[in-house]
Amino acid sequence: MKPVTRRTALTTLGATGAALALGACAPQNRNPGAALASANAGVRVGAVADFPTVGSFKETELADTPAVIVRLERANPAGISVGDVHLIALSRVCTHLGCLVNAPRDGVLGCACHGSLFSAAGGAATRGPATESLATFKLEARADGIYAVG
Repeated sequence: MKPVTRRTALTTLGATGAALALGACAPQNRNPGAALASANAGVRVGAVADFPTVGSFKETELADTPAVIVRLERANPAGISVGDVHLIALSRVCTHLGCLVNAPRDGVLGCACHGSLFSAAGGAATRGPATESLATFKLEARADGIYAVG
């Protein structure tokens, strides 16, 4: 057996560290709501009254994923409408490298890590480097409130 040189050991250690660091930067789960769907009951995220005006929001965690529920001006197929109140649940995990995006401001969620911007109206990436939309959670209106169910 050939002895391991210092150079070989350091090269191997460096390559292993780089692989681990890059793996940590990989895009996050694109379907975080799957865990909610398997829970059947869902998670109560509030009531319609918690969103009094367009742009109002509530930060929460859904399926171990930071999320935000936002009241929209118009209905979105990825959200729900209860009368004239339109809501959407968005992941706060940036689709570029997994940093957390800020809470919505003026209809935009921004990532402080690399400057990506996302529309609060549906999660679409409006400025890169992110190119994919934020993941959404399925919402359901029940008699006792709004639930994230998938």
